[in-house]
Formats: sequence, C-alpha cells, structure tokens
Amino acid sequence: MVLHGHLRTTADLDLVVALDEGNARRAIRALESLGFRPRAPVPASQFADATARAGWIESKGLPVFSMWSDRVAGRATFRRCTASTSSSGTSTT
Repeated sequence: MVLHGHLRTTADLDLVVALDEGNARRAIRALESLGFRPRAPVPASQFADATARAGWIESKGLPVFSMWSDRVAGRATFRRCTASTSSSGTSTT
C-alpha cells in the first residue's frame, strides 16, 4: 500500500481460486508442496469441502483461509469473494 508517498509493503499473497472441489484440492496440494499449512487448527484438505467452508463462516466467522510456511517468507490467504453481474452483464467482484 502506498499512502501519501510512504511505501508500506506486506509479506503476504492473497489468492482467489475457483472453489469447485477439484480446483480447491489442487491449490491446497500446490501450497502444501511448498511447505504451507493452515493457520487455523483444521486440516488443509477441508478447504476443498464446501460444507466445511460454510461451517467455518457460520460458526467461527472465518471468511478467509490463511496458510503459512516457515520455508517461504509471508503467507497465502484465500479470501471469500462473491461475484455479481452488473446491469451491463459484466461480472464484478
């Protein structure tokens, strides 16, 4: 972020992935292969389960899924995004 000419960088990476089960599993496997593991005390594989994700949001107020690695600087964060369609028919987030 740059505010009034002062650079403030962060050491994280926000990822947006399609949440179908197969794609979510591939994303988790790729991050795990780099040494990333969930910040929350849950198995990373549960991220691919839509019911589990809905439960995290409802019961724990957990709209993001963060993973971290002691082998790679920073962390990866999956954010829940909703897409809507504007009046022109284009998709927005």
